[in-house]
Amino acid sequence: MNERKISRSSDVIAEEAADWIVALADADEDARKAFAVWLRRSPEHIKEFLAISAIWGTLPGHSAQPSAAELARLSDTQPNVVAMPGAAANGSKATIPPASSRRRWMARAAAVLVAAAAGAIFLILAPGKDPNLYTTEIGEQSSVPLQDGSLVMLNTRSAMRVAYSEEYRDVHLSDGEALFDVARESGRPFRVITDQAVFQAVGTQFNVRRDSDKVTITVIEGAVDVRPLAAGPAILADGGRAESGPPGPLRLKVGQQAQVAAGVAGAAVTDTVVDHTIAWRDRDLVFEALPLKQVIEEFNRYNAPPVEIRDPKLELLPISGVFRSDDRDSFLQFLSQMRLAESSTRADGTIVLTGGEGGQARQ
Repeated sequence: MNERKISRSSDVIAEEAADWIVALADADEDARKAFAVWLRRSPEHIKEFLAISAIWGTLPGHSAQPSAAELARLSDTQPNVVAMPGAAANGSKATIPPASSRRRWMARAAAVLVAAAAGAIFLILAPGKDPNLYTTEIGEQSSVPLQDGSLVMLNTRSAMRVAYSEEYRDVHLSDGEALFDVARESGRPFRVITDQAVFQAVGTQFNVRRDSDKVTITVIEGAVDVRPLAAGPAILADGGRAESGPPGPLRLKVGQQAQVAAGVAGAAVTDTVVDHTIAWRDRDLVFEALPLKQVIEEFNRYNAPPVEIRDPKLELLPISGVFRSDDRDSFLQFLSQMRLAESSTRADGTIVLTGGEGGQARQ
């Protein structure tokens, strides 16, 4: 896998950023407001705009666009957190004003140069009071560029602590989920440490998710060495045992996923669809015949107040489809329209699901 998979589509975001580079040269107040809306949608929008702006400013007759500080102000949010916008808040997308074809071509040429530039330019996002601790609340995502050039995207309700030394680049993921884009640095390994396992990057991109009873890692690019903290061989999808069990680590390749359960020796390894695993970057949730109980638990990670299932018969109802994590109402409407379940709201705001006609749901 040669293409970078860390974003929904880096090419699409780069093109949008390039269009804004051109449009802002003659932007009126409405256009600048639309630009601020576009920035708020994702930390990746800010990162790509800064990178392309830096290249654009080096071209003859062109100047750089807004600085990192100005972008942070325009985004009108906490410096290190981007909240997921609700679909009902604004159903329309920010429209990029038209620009001359030559200027747009120049800006998109700058976008191409960004991909090959040595050392991308990141918006330095300020952490909290503890400079090594990064957290997100429910419904938030955070883009964290690290000092070595690595980039971490924290998902909703996550917490990580960065602890770099001369020997290791360690990140302790204590809660939630994170997508890592690791910068190569010989002689100083990059490790993600959880209660269940240690994951060491081999020049790679990978996703780590911590649940209450297990930790799951998915390799997107490169390879990752997995060392469960409870000694024992890895268990492969076909029931076989990994060739390189402890004391040596298990090496995962692109498209492989490993789960390490709390208190269980070894790791269960399977092949997986990478795009489904990192769909949360697009605020999408992909379900394939997943029991409704687990689907609701997933939605509750991103939304408050929570949803509860009152009818136990509903818990095993299989759900398939792609849904927006920040548009839970549409999912509940889907259940109602399919006559699978009905929802009501208690005085405390909790949404309660009761049974419908049942059956398998597919969107």
